[in-house]
Amino acid sequence: MSNKKGLFALSPLFVFILVYLVGSLIAGDFYKIPLTVAFLIASIYAIAISEGATLVGRIQHFTRGASTSNLILMLWIFVMAGAFAASAKEMGSIDSTVNLTLSLLPGNMITCSRKELGVTLCHHVSMILLSYTITRDSL
Repeated sequence: MSNKKGLFALSPLFVFILVYLVGSLIAGDFYKIPLTVAFLIASIYAIAISEGATLVGRIQHFTRGASTSNLILMLWIFVMAGAFAASAKEMGSIDSTVNLTLSLLPGNMITCSRKELGVTLCHHVSMILLSYTITRDSL
């Protein structure tokens, strides 16, 4: 297989960034386009542009390059963090943690004065807890 250099070798990275950015801008939200979809499209593009072997050979070469220990470790961290976040949200543990915190915190920490924590921090904490309570009660 030939060793390509230059911007063409980085084109799968550009495809990944382009797919993610364009898809997110069209959807109007960066959280609506999963990174795995953009990664899958960029991976298919990377396999398609490689030359000098059959399709099976190109896939094996791609897999061999992706199997370095650092990349696999980053992949597992990414996959497991996503799985943990999704399962925590689905089980309701985020709501439970916020409710527990609201019940344990004294009232003066939630609605604090200027002397205690500073105006901006105090304002942000109060607004976050207030917006969560309003959202939760309206559901």
